[in-house]
Amino acid sequence: MYIDLSHTIEQNMPFYPGTGAPRIIQKNTVETDGFAEVEISFYSHTGTHMDAPAHMVKGGMTLDEYPIEHFFGRAFLLDLRDGIPALDALIQMKSRLEAIDFVILHTGWSDHWRDEQYFEDFPVLPLEHVDWFLSLGIRGFGIDAISIDPVNTTTFENHHAVFNKGGTITENLTNLNNITSPFFDIIMLPLKNKNSDGISIRAVAVVDECLI
Repeated sequence: MYIDLSHTIEQNMPFYPGTGAPRIIQKNTVETDGFAEVEISFYSHTGTHMDAPAHMVKGGMTLDEYPIEHFFGRAFLLDLRDGIPALDALIQMKSRLEAIDFVILHTGWSDHWRDEQYFEDFPVLPLEHVDWFLSLGIRGFGIDAISIDPVNTTTFENHHAVFNKGGTITENLTNLNNITSPFFDIIMLPLKNKNSDGISIRAVAVVDECLI
């Protein structure tokens, strides 16, 4: 069974403070031209998107440089809705977590997608936890919030920790509440644009069952 984890790209959608919403302009219509086509312009980190190291690291790796295998893998859904799990509790799961490729952080914040609260007070995984997961060799993190760092950060510690290990970060996921098992397969396919510091993606969970 497949669960779509992506927000729809549309005008007037939420966007990271300081950037902007997409512009979608109808350029051709079936009635006038015999075919329909629109012109779309948007920031590279619009909606559900993936960050590459080049997003914050000068000379860092871009998404188009990753092998296609990077975007498929086994995921672990870490529930942060009732607080941050103790690192010791995660360490006890080490033997199972060593086999995962991505840690997906379930904050519940996608419920606030069109509210001001979406940009405020979402749970953030401590750097100590991030570093520990990276020590297991994971490929990256995903989250159903605007960022894996606080919106008001100036240091982006979690981003840099992931990027320094060559990992990627996927933000603005949705529908994580429909995943019933903490372990599942995930597909996160970015557009293949040249020198990509990040780009919108289609993210899909592959599960045995879900709550839909």
